[in-house]
Amino acid sequence: MRHIRAMDDLEKAERRQQILSCAADWFDSHSFEQISMQQVAQHCGMAKGTLYLYFSTREEVFLALLEEEFVLWFNALSARLSEIDMADKSERMLAFSHALTSSLAQRPRLLRLIPLLHSVLEQNIPRAAAVRFKRLLMSNLQSIGVEVENRLGFLRPGQGA
Repeated sequence: MRHIRAMDDLEKAERRQQILSCAADWFDSHSFEQISMQQVAQHCGMAKGTLYLYFSTREEVFLALLEEEFVLWFNALSARLSEIDMADKSERMLAFSHALTSSLAQRPRLLRLIPLLHSVLEQNIPRAAAVRFKRLLMSNLQSIGVEVENRLGFLRPGQGA
């Protein structure tokens, strides 16, 4: 498959998303250690040089994939938390633990990427990528933390995250 060069911001965002989708597909059937930039590029049907226009390292590709997975998980968890509306404290705790564990169980890719974060994915990446990731994670943790505090009712501000 031959690709036409992405020219505008929308096309570049679509190309970036295509790369992440290809990397995710490849990661679903291979370990991180088995995956190279060349393989991701081939799986996407593009030249390896094109891949480097979007990501400087393999770790940066998978950090971006982890960002995407975290956002999807935080959104799913938020939706589940919004359903918790019980008067009894123990029922709320049980509903919260079920929402947390079941939402994680539905995200096997996220669960495979998290252990790689500090030992692998935060190595060999541009500083800007690390800062972007940490800000995104902090923002989402703060938001979900407020929701947890509101649903459980017995946590003080700042304890939910």
